[in-house]
Amino acid sequence: MNKQEFIEKIKSSHLSDDNKNKIIALLSDNELSFEIKEQVKDIIQDDINEASKGLLTEDDQTEIDAATEEMSQESAKLQKELEEDMQFVEKEMDNLVTMAGDLDKVADKIEIDKIKSSI
Repeated sequence: MNKQEFIEKIKSSHLSDDNKNKIIALLSDNELSFEIKEQVKDIIQDDINEASKGLLTEDDQTEIDAATEEMSQESAKLQKELEEDMQFVEKEMDNLVTMAGDLDKVADKIEIDKIKSSI
């Protein structure tokens, strides 16, 4: 989609006229860079937030807040489990490195013994 097609989509969208004009001005005056896309995304999100005001009841917001808190706690729990698992993996890797070093020493000793016995 090129810039003009994007502008046409914005014009035909359900965004408020003020936000449509902001986006069109941004797009008209600038290249379609990452920063401009982020600004457009923020304007659209603000429009959605503004339009949704009044749609939620206090009970809805309380439920959303409770669900958000529950997700945060679950996320923290998963993060802790991940950190514990990573510590376990690091410990196992250290053990493997030690074992590899020990095996190298044994292989070297066997090679030395072969050389000694052949002399």
